[in-house]
Parts: sequence; structure tokens; C-alpha cells
Amino acid sequence: MKKRNNRKAYRYLAPALISIFIVTVIPIIYTVYISFTNYNMFHMDDYSLVGFSNYIEVFTGKIRSRLLCAGVSVRACG
Repeated sequence: MKKRNNRKAYRYLAPALISIFIVTVIPIIYTVYISFTNYNMFHMDDYSLVGFSNYIEVFTGKIRSRLLCAGVSVRACG
């Protein structure tokens, strides 16, 4: 009897779990994929995988200081 109730509960939960997966997990995976490319909003069809070079540029380049200032200002306001 208990296994039957468990199956019934899983059937009721399945649509909610599938919806959560579609709305949250898939966009997160896509965002991580895009972060490893040279995707550009002006040239959406022409992008290729660049690996960790985006992350290296962010953490070692001139952009780092601007990101740090923006993060501090958001934290100070929030």
C-alpha cells in the first residue's frame, strides 16, 4: 500500500519538477555554455568556443576594476 502511495505522489509531483527543470536548470546550463564562447549581441550567428579566455580577461584585465567598482556600488546601495 505504501509503494502505491509513493507512486501516486511522484505522479503529482512530476509536472512541477519538470516545470522547475525547464524554467531554471536549462537556462543555467545555456548561460554556462554561452560564457565559454565569444557570443556577441551584434553578431548572433557568428560565434565559436573560446574556452576560459573570457574568464581570464575578466579577472586579469582592465574590466576587473570596473566590475569591482560596480559590485561595490551595488552592495553599498542594496
